[in-house]
Amino acid sequence: MCNTAILHRFEERGLKAANGLPKPGRTKRLTTKQLKDLRKRLLQEPSKSGFDEGFWSGRMVQQLVRKQYNVYYCNGWLPKILARLGFSYKKPRSTNPRRATPEEIAVFKKKRIERYWLPNTKKELFL
Repeated sequence: MCNTAILHRFEERGLKAANGLPKPGRTKRLTTKQLKDLRKRLLQEPSKSGFDEGFWSGRMVQQLVRKQYNVYYCNGWLPKILARLGFSYKKPRSTNPRRATPEEIAVFKKKRIERYWLPNTKKELFL
């Protein structure tokens, strides 16, 4: 918006024109209060909301919103809403099935060879 439009608006309506007019459009499906409640629920474990999984998935969030607030969001909108709430998509890191147990790691550390000072045969000695 250019400065002249702001000045004309100010001349016509005074200080109330600083904020502009309300923008037309569809109202949000979830209110601000519902979004805050959804964020609180997502910060808790899924088991507290009746799910068996350990981490929240997109499908689980979709089911939660549908069940709690009677609102349906398609798969394309949920990531945008979750990003607006401060969440990001992270893939759980897989673990190596052959990884040593903590006891085996402790035994290995005890058996590890200590470091010693040894003469360097590649360099000449300056005596």
